[in-house]
Amino acid sequence: MKARCFSFFILSFLVLAGLSGFPREGAGWAVVNGLGQEEIEVISLQSLAEDPAPHLGKTYRISGSLKNKGRNYFTDLRLVLEDAECNFVYVRPWLPLEYPPPPPGRPDLKKAGLSFYLEKEVELTATVERGSLKVVGEVTYLSVKSAKILDKNTSL
Repeated sequence: MKARCFSFFILSFLVLAGLSGFPREGAGWAVVNGLGQEEIEVISLQSLAEDPAPHLGKTYRISGSLKNKGRNYFTDLRLVLEDAECNFVYVRPWLPLEYPPPPPGRPDLKKAGLSFYLEKEVELTATVERGSLKVVGEVTYLSVKSAKILDKNTSL
């Protein structure tokens, strides 16, 4: 009897802590790989652009070319992720547009700002949200958690 209660206690703890692999309420059906890391569902830009409503609040991996639809990088930035068929979704900038130079006598760390990702094929891990973006207004956009450049000839 004690072993059964202890097992129930441990399983309850793991479920509450989110460590069991069982889906938690509001978490969706997460797929866990062999390393215990959650795998994020992949979605096409076309399906997201055509009907974004059912995807709001969910996190996906999504690929495309990161572009500025605005006229100027600093004053009219309209960042989008676009596919080959010109389907696109707005992207909220997740990095500074540029970094200031290092103080005198300090090494330059050469951090990759947002411009490093522009006009490149990228894979974003992002949450689909709806809200107001500067310059664009009320839109559905991607709130980026991480970005990976897919171009083979580019490295950080």
